[in-house]
Amino acid sequence: MRQGFLRDLGGLRERVQAGGPFIRPLEELLAADEVRAFRRRLDRLIDSGRYPHPGSGRSVPWPPV
Repeated sequence: MRQGFLRDLGGLRERVQAGGPFIRPLEELLAADEVRAFRRRLDRLIDSGRYPHPGSGRSVPWPPV
């Protein structure tokens, strides 16, 4: 990933971890497990610096648009 994108993801992580006004609407709409999963995915993206590889299941929309 490009450094600028990683920097933006880092800023997003700060807003999400802070529990401030950015994350509150998501916490109202999503289950607590989903919010935690979102944070974990964000951490993994930043820590690895790479996009994840597709899994073994269908990972792209079908039929193609």
